[in-house]
Amino acid sequence: MPQTARVWGNMRARLHLAILSATLLAAGAAAPAAAQPRPQGGPLALPLGTFAARLDDDALAVRHVALRAPLRTLGAEALRGRTVVVGERETEDLQAVATRVFAENAGFEREAQNSGAALQRRPDVAVQALELPDSVMLMRSTRVVVRDPSALARGSAAFRTFLGERGPLPIRRDALSAESRAGLDRFMAGEVATLPPDDPIAIAARQGPDAVLRAIAEGRGEFEVIDTIVLPTRPLPVVDGRVQHLLMRDGLMLHGQFVGSESALLRALGAGIGRRAQPPAAPRDLREQATIDADGRHRFSQGFLAGFTRGLAWEWEKRWRYTSGFFRISLGASFGFGVRIPIELSGQLEPAHIRRRDARDRDDVVRLNATARTLDADAAFYRRAGLDDDLVRRGHEFVLEARFYYGLKFRVFWHDWVHIRRREIGFDFSDDFTPPLSGPERNLVRLEIPASLTNTRLDLGVLRGEAQAGIGLQGRGRVGFDYEALWGDQVRRRQRLEFYRAEAQTIAETLPALPAGRVGDSVRQRFGFRIADPEYRLNLSLVPQLRVGVRVGVDGFSRSFSTGWISLNQFRVDLGTVSFERHAGTDGDYRFAGGIKEFEHIDA
Repeated sequence: MPQTARVWGNMRARLHLAILSATLLAAGAAAPAAAQPRPQGGPLALPLGTFAARLDDDALAVRHVALRAPLRTLGAEALRGRTVVVGERETEDLQAVATRVFAENAGFEREAQNSGAALQRRPDVAVQALELPDSVMLMRSTRVVVRDPSALARGSAAFRTFLGERGPLPIRRDALSAESRAGLDRFMAGEVATLPPDDPIAIAARQGPDAVLRAIAEGRGEFEVIDTIVLPTRPLPVVDGRVQHLLMRDGLMLHGQFVGSESALLRALGAGIGRRAQPPAAPRDLREQATIDADGRHRFSQGFLAGFTRGLAWEWEKRWRYTSGFFRISLGASFGFGVRIPIELSGQLEPAHIRRRDARDRDDVVRLNATARTLDADAAFYRRAGLDDDLVRRGHEFVLEARFYYGLKFRVFWHDWVHIRRREIGFDFSDDFTPPLSGPERNLVRLEIPASLTNTRLDLGVLRGEAQAGIGLQGRGRVGFDYEALWGDQVRRRQRLEFYRAEAQTIAETLPALPAGRVGDSVRQRFGFRIADPEYRLNLSLVPQLRVGVRVGVDGFSRSFSTGWISLNQFRVDLGTVSFERHAGTDGDYRFAGGIKEFEHIDA
């Protein structure tokens, strides 16, 4: 009905905001799926305890328990010392995790406790932990009975956000749909009698159904926030070098049921960021070829890739419950995120072939001239560096891609206004940039905030424009390699190479004289070098940025003006130095052992 739509139009607007917020919080992909039916009867009541009667059939907790019987209920004392997986094969104490993920729920509890007469009684808090096969499900509820919504809103940011801008009051029974009227009549005939006499809704019910509707619209009566999270209790296994990821069925992650990953993004889960151990890349044939030019030099060019590409997945649900309905949003998500630093190493070794006929040999000096530069590479470069094709991502240096499914339900006045069981969303903010070497800091990536979100658009007819904010990641870096001088199969010397700019460095090596032997004897020794383990170190800053664009026009004259992006350097935030080592699965070294030093002993 029109009046009902006006009253709850603002709640639907907040629903869209909640979906947008969930989109920003969730990064990832999971297949959409149909709802898992909830078994009827009593089996769910025991494992879910007091939560069972306060959840709908499509709730995350209900669907998990229906699919896999819990092994046991965990008390508060059992959380400490029990570990769960919280990231890329990282584990953490379950009590610490629960404290962190329920911080917002606990914050509402504290706000409500300090609200005094705004509530009918002190908040009722319930915490439930269920051990499922290979996972743990944590639930926390904070329930209040609101007597004075305005007073509670003044003391509680969480309730103030929920209450928002209320629609026009009062709303009357005859303005409701037939379904809502039937629900109200059932409530008045049955549930009202179960409420304590001093309950705000029970008091309103003594004045009739229209008073009950008014109390609900004002925010009086029961209000509850329930958080649910499901966490695996062990890392994803790796079999024959392949990460075994969780099966997805009916919109749930089946913890403990695995299938070998066909996705390189999931296979990359096993590798960490920064200085974690990585298996050496297998040398390719081109590194062992004795490629010496006619002028006696060895010239080379080799592409490397530093950085990482990651993927993760998780499940989460939040529910706001109130008299006559609830709003619930549940998410199953995974995401890809990466920073990749293409590095081209090139140079020459000279001489690469030394031949001498004399009474005795002598020491020789060879020089390696090497240059390293960073680039905005294309997909072909990434493939040549050995990156798995599934991770190439069109050759982007910055990867931020997300696909996730969500389900939500908005129910009020005993009517489902919105019910989306499962829907898939995705976005891709990946971008290209050239990783900087030393010099002035410059933008790597700019995240632009639409003017529609900051409410900074202006339309005066003859003048239209907007001010747009952004966040720029800026930095300057350097490239490092480990260098080894090779003498046959032995490493004669090691050092660290640091490239602060795309300029050549010269390394001189002294090759010892070969033993003379008898006249007529010939001696031959191989030599060369190995450059390995690329590392890119970036001094990173976060810089607020601003752009203003204006268009003015009258009859016969119109112009546009734009400031371009202006960096507000006085508000720069130094994020410190970030180190990116070799990207997992890519080439780790360039090796040339084909240099030749020959000596023939002759009678001088």
